[in-house]
Amino acid sequence: MQKFFISLVLLVVFLSSCSNENISELSIFNNLAFRLHSKEKVMPLEAASEKKYRTYFNHHSQTQIPLLKHVKHQDYEIFIGIPYNTTLERLKKSRAEADPKDFSCAPNYCLKHYQRDSLTITEYIYRTSDQSLIFIAALTSSQRLSDSLFNALAMERRLFTKGK
Repeated sequence: MQKFFISLVLLVVFLSSCSNENISELSIFNNLAFRLHSKEKVMPLEAASEKKYRTYFNHHSQTQIPLLKHVKHQDYEIFIGIPYNTTLERLKKSRAEADPKDFSCAPNYCLKHYQRDSLTITEYIYRTSDQSLIFIAALTSSQRLSDSLFNALAMERRLFTKGK
């Protein structure tokens, strides 16, 4: 009987130590995941998150990019959306026409940095091997953080296919 209680206590301790704050990846879809950094927390999608996302990112009326995930750190926020009924080429064109400054593209992604409301904003659009699109946007008040965490190489390294 004593072994049963010890086992039960150990099980409870183990289960209580597992929390969302300790996850290191965020599933997106089709075995695609987003690597999380230390102290990043996956947030529930609430009205305030949706409003902030729409205010900063989903303002291109010709493109719909619903919010899928929200990640928060004390120094920045990341929003992940899934563009639909569009292509990377159309998204490149609409972002470049809006403001061609600080905009770079490669065959499988586009990256745009800009300032708004004293924030440094990054928009990263990535085309997966199966031609799906992922929209990752970040807000931070630190230009230094934006340059180091949200550059093209850092963003690409955060996306990975599970099981590979």
